[in-house]
Amino acid sequence: MLPFLLSPLANPPHLLYYHYMDQDNTPPNNPPLITPNADPALATTVESIERELLTEIMQAIQHNEMTPDDAQKLAQEFLRLLPVQDKQDLLAKLRNLGDKNKQAKFVYNSYAAELEEQKRQQTLDIMHQHLQNGNIDQALLVAKEAYAKPNS
Repeated sequence: MLPFLLSPLANPPHLLYYHYMDQDNTPPNNPPLITPNADPALATTVESIERELLTEIMQAIQHNEMTPDDAQKLAQEFLRLLPVQDKQDLLAKLRNLGDKNKQAKFVYNSYAAELEEQKRQQTLDIMHQHLQNGNIDQALLVAKEAYAKPNS
């Protein structure tokens, strides 16, 4: 049995760090979760994503959808994504990993919806403040900027 199945709730620095060693059985470099100038609350989000990914990996192995070697490779790929600068950087990196791996795709889909809802609520709150102050044009500008498509 793999060590990560014995202690799925191990304490950070990184859950995946302790469960997947490099090929020579030495721990991989333990990168920080976030960049020094990032919002400290982002570390909690990264840890949650790491836990969810570990759960997906465990389930995939238990259902013979993933080999232990593939699980190790996925864990190492995730750790190489760190550190992240902000939520958008995290989502972009997780989306790229999800394009290559079904378990990472599940995690991406879960967090992408949650973060999009947070962005929507923040935009609505700012728009509401502008509307209460009579700044209709400013409220519209906030909406346009929040949902502007790249290259438009």
